[in-house]
Amino acid sequence: MTMRTKYFLAMTAVMMMLCVGAIAQKKQPAGMRVEVADAETEKGDYSVFTYVDDNGDFGYYLSLGRVTDFLIADEILGIDVNGIKNIKETTIYLGAHYDEAYAALDNIMALYDKDLETTVEFQGRTVTGGERLGDASTTQCIVAKKPLGGKRLKFVFTQGKNQAHAYLTKQTLKELRMGLKISKKINPKLHR
Repeated sequence: MTMRTKYFLAMTAVMMMLCVGAIAQKKQPAGMRVEVADAETEKGDYSVFTYVDDNGDFGYYLSLGRVTDFLIADEILGIDVNGIKNIKETTIYLGAHYDEAYAALDNIMALYDKDLETTVEFQGRTVTGGERLGDASTTQCIVAKKPLGGKRLKFVFTQGKNQAHAYLTKQTLKELRMGLKISKKINPKLHR
């Protein structure tokens, strides 16, 4: 990487932090997401973000990826799902304050120590056009085995008439927790 590229990337990061800081100082507008941590995997993008409803309610949410496999094609019909993707998104509500959100991520992390097939339900919301949060939804979380050993969490959620699922590995969840913690240190005014 050239020195010019490194400088450009550093300046871009500083500008992004300043923009998020400006939003935090002015109050986050209703209907706008502010991403505070993210992790990209080949199965999808995961993030922790804050959101303010039209009525002023503030909350932290975990996005369960923006690209997930259709459950019906993958597991019920047993066909190859390459190219068959669901671009919808669902979220899990983490809490109204930073401490609640961080504790919720810790509780999700504790699920990796549970037995296989342990199932837990989470309350969340669907995502509508323009990345606004829509109706309340319930997402099932199942402790599942990784293909090569170990565990991962499988989140099953309904999108329209179909069900979809997203997998969350322990490493991805650790990245999100660390990102949330760093965001709090860099930009404390953003967090409540």
